[in-house]
Amino acid sequence: MNFPNFLKALFHSGKIDLPHIIPPITEAEELEAALILENEYERFVQDTYHPIPAYHSKAAMWSAKYIYRTAFALLLRDKTPKELKEMLLPYKGRTTPSTIISIDICMKSLPDLMMVARGIAPNDPLIQILNATCHKWPLSTIRIKQTNPSNLTQVKKDDSLFNIYLDRIIRFRRKDLWKKDEDLQEKIKERIGESISSI
Repeated sequence: MNFPNFLKALFHSGKIDLPHIIPPITEAEELEAALILENEYERFVQDTYHPIPAYHSKAAMWSAKYIYRTAFALLLRDKTPKELKEMLLPYKGRTTPSTIISIDICMKSLPDLMMVARGIAPNDPLIQILNATCHKWPLSTIRIKQTNPSNLTQVKKDDSLFNIYLDRIIRFRRKDLWKKDEDLQEKIKERIGESISSI
């Protein structure tokens, strides 16, 4: 399964079958992957009832490669902590609403991979790396309980991202995220009224 086929499976079938060696991503594969990612963004735009930030192709590609390599890291258990860090480098670009939403296209799959990693080896160095990534991208990893996510201020500043964040708090019943945040609590009450107590 090459890189573009991995993305197709990630977005559609969920059936991922990786080889036991990390193949290099060819230029042709990256071009095909870029089209897949842009199409997935457009699908998200159509499925979302409020406007979302513009697409950022480089951020989306970083996220896709990060998730691809994470899947390999789960499969190939012979990697040292140093090798894992080299495989899973953090995003080095600016954090903006466009990069956050573009990274979200693939990064929202990270909680599923985290659950697999914890099931295999709870003390695996890989989990520490993935936890740091979860803290960096709280919109995408809202299913993972975390404290002091570093980019939440950016999410709250942008109305479209904040709306998506609120939707996900309700969907995943993350009461712990708003019970100490009066602003979040009021926003959720505006959406679902007194049924907030059922979350």
